[in-house]
Amino acid sequence: MKQILELINVIDSYKAQNIQVLQNPFATNNKYSTFYKGIKEGSIQSDADAANLLYNSGPENHKYKKLKYRFRQRLLNSILFIDVNKPNYTDIQKAYYNCYKDWATVRVLLGKGAVRSAIAVAEKTLRHTLKFEFTELSCNISRVLRLYFATTEGSKKKFVKYIGLHKNNCKSCRQSLLRRSCTGIC
Repeated sequence: MKQILELINVIDSYKAQNIQVLQNPFATNNKYSTFYKGIKEGSIQSDADAANLLYNSGPENHKYKKLKYRFRQRLLNSILFIDVNKPNYTDIQKAYYNCYKDWATVRVLLGKGAVRSAIAVAEKTLRHTLKFEFTELSCNISRVLRLYFATTEGSKKKFVKYIGLHKNNCKSCRQSLLRRSCTGIC
């Protein structure tokens, strides 16, 4: 229940509750809406409260568990749709969220076999990660690009470019991780 409350607070704080993935819980009168409003307004504090309100049963009710699981999945899916192009975000915050959202897109596209689309998004995202010095993400993206241009595309020029970026960013990433672990220990 605490995870769901946390997700609702994140989504609400960024005005994402109108996202269609959530089926606009304020506009409909269904169990998802009742669940959402109950948690948000504080009338649902526990699984027992929710199951009693929604199904007049205990938290072990199969229908309640299914609704809770699906509701949590909808909230998680909505996280990627939060609009970060609002004035309260700095440029680096916008870049951070957009780069990670694009990286997730690359991974999904690769998994679905849409390799050309994934590589196009990866190359665009890498330009931003390099600009904002997101070395760990740059390392991951350049690894995918290096592999693609070494095997699928067969472009020696791009392979050499991405192998260099990969080495440099991974080295910077390792050094940064080492510094952080040393300061935590020392």
